[in-house]
Amino acid sequence: MIEIVALLLYLGNPAELKEHTLMSDFGKCLEKKRIASRNSNNAVYQCVKVMATVKDGKIINIASK
Repeated sequence: MIEIVALLLYLGNPAELKEHTLMSDFGKCLEKKRIASRNSNNAVYQCVKVMATVKDGKIINIASK
């Protein structure tokens, strides 16, 4: 497991994690979050540093926030 920056997508009430995307850095994550938030009404996006398992450039498992 390594520490990475991830863009997390939460949907529903109560909010439930539905998707996670690996980001190269926090600045890029905030840029993508801003774009996604503009195009969505009911989704919540969050940029966080997490401990995760990564394989082939994709997040396999998130261990902690």
